[in-house]
Amino acid sequence: MQAYGSILCIVPSFKNNLYVLNSVLNGIILCDLNGKIIDVNKSFCNSVLYKSEELIGQNITLLMPINTHSILKAHIKKIKKNKIFRYTVQNIRKDGSLCEMQLDETLITLPNGVKGILSAAKDISEHRIMKEELSESENRFRSLFDHLGDAVFVTKLGGKNKGRILEANASASR
Repeated sequence: MQAYGSILCIVPSFKNNLYVLNSVLNGIILCDLNGKIIDVNKSFCNSVLYKSEELIGQNITLLMPINTHSILKAHIKKIKKNKIFRYTVQNIRKDGSLCEMQLDETLITLPNGVKGILSAAKDISEHRIMKEELSESENRFRSLFDHLGDAVFVTKLGGKNKGRILEANASASR
């Protein structure tokens, strides 16, 4: 399964172990220095809801909100200078919904001597949503705690300094 310039050519053992590439939990994308997608793995396809055949040959801007297209050249320039460039982006899925991805990108040399960009993409959309929901829940608790008419103390339950008051609401100080 020799695919010219594909991920399968980067690490020779992948030629015989395609299942390894497709069992990686993070998405993997290989692009040329103009942003043209050379190859992707199944995890990436699952995150953006495209089939690999629909992505290969397309420019990565297909997945980028229009207002971010202008930063592509700057990102590629940074990748060329640094060993690994990590950042977070929003991608557009095939169905039009947005997903947030953390990308770790690095410049590589393909077997044919051409430079390319190898990206490991982790879909952090659910993590971000859970973080926002936790923050909202903490804010509701904090508001209830602070405005409760009764005195409320939070104490340490065990270990060193057991029973020590860690926090008290405004009513506790009256």
